[in-house]
Amino acid sequence: MGMAETLILKLSKLKQLSVRSISSVSKYANPDQDPSAAGRELKADFVLESSFQRNGEKIRVTSRLVNPADGTAIWIYHCDEEYCANLFVMEDVIAGKVAAALSLHLTGVEQERLKKHYTENREAHQLYMNGRFFWNKRTEEGLKKGIECFLHAVDMDPNYALAYAGLAECYITLAGGGYSDPEEFIPKAKAYAVKAMGIDNELAEAHSTLAGAKSHEQDWLGAEKEYKLAIYLDPGYATAHQRYSYLLMWMGRFEESLAEIEQALALDPVSISINSSLAQRLYFAGQHEQAIEQLRKTLEMDPNFLRGRLLLGVVYTHTGKYAEAIAELNKAAGLSRDSALAALGYTYAVSGEKSKARRSLAELQEMSKRRYVSPVDVAAIYTGLGEKDQAFAWLEKGFQSRAIGILHLKIDPKFDSLRSDPRFADILRRIGLTP
Repeated sequence: MGMAETLILKLSKLKQLSVRSISSVSKYANPDQDPSAAGRELKADFVLESSFQRNGEKIRVTSRLVNPADGTAIWIYHCDEEYCANLFVMEDVIAGKVAAALSLHLTGVEQERLKKHYTENREAHQLYMNGRFFWNKRTEEGLKKGIECFLHAVDMDPNYALAYAGLAECYITLAGGGYSDPEEFIPKAKAYAVKAMGIDNELAEAHSTLAGAKSHEQDWLGAEKEYKLAIYLDPGYATAHQRYSYLLMWMGRFEESLAEIEQALALDPVSISINSSLAQRLYFAGQHEQAIEQLRKTLEMDPNFLRGRLLLGVVYTHTGKYAEAIAELNKAAGLSRDSALAALGYTYAVSGEKSKARRSLAELQEMSKRRYVSPVDVAAIYTGLGEKDQAFAWLEKGFQSRAIGILHLKIDPKFDSLRSDPRFADILRRIGLTP
């Protein structure tokens, strides 16, 4: 999978190609997988299928470029030359030969990008690949393991720009996912992104993460500039389109936000993260039935996808389907009680089960002693209970601590009952968003 990730990274730098991400292709790694079936499911024009054998330091690779429409191989390659002992050179050669087999006319710059090495240290390279594997899990445990791998990689090669970018992505995902205090982790994400850009200013990953950090600092213009630059540097980087759609959504620019997330989905159609992000955009845009349908499709791909379960419960709550909402949120609680607690508390509050909502508040308070709890989640429950003064007190805490949820304030229907209060408009103005 490390070799696959490297080839994806190299080929995705070619603007003539749209290359599926490692998160999309990893489930097809079984040697018995039919490459044509995988290609059809991924809506790909071609599939690069490879296998390798190791003999000491030498690696023998066999690669085929397959047309999934009929299963024919348009190109077959066996690496038997001496450079097979050099993993980096072998990856360069395969990427170059794939481009040639597709009859791509590469510019001099693109040819150089195919040959570009971010490190010459094999062990650092392997640690980076391991880190990417764990980052792609998008779980708290996976992100923390990813950080360990990336830190070891930069210890071995202090000039490894991609590993610094990986650190930045892990830290911003931890903060954005509500796993940690953004005041602690957003500055780390920003610092590592800047470090990566200082070594290589053409890394879309670093610019995308810096844009995310600027979003959380409520530097809307600066964030948009960085997202546009990241997409210019690598139009095929689905995560940049996905994150840019968040920014546009927070600003209330729903049409543009949907266009960006749909572009991300076109680039990575089987990503459960991007599929659920599309559902979220539909929800905030007021397209509730479409959001529910999209979430059902997402959960068919992975019934244990926590964010999908949570969001489905949230949409059911907003549409008044409280029994369905509580059922979904209890399923989510079975996956992670901590993650589901705030959503359950709000649903109990608006459905009239106020004693259960208050128990959720008490449990959140107890939970805050061992892990980060967003003040905005607490504010939402108080909003559902109709206790406006408490809700605004907690929203103010969220603003002061730059909680991630505060960025949703302009568009989140949970806070609709507060919008006529002058305090609500005041917070929005301080965030930098017009009421």
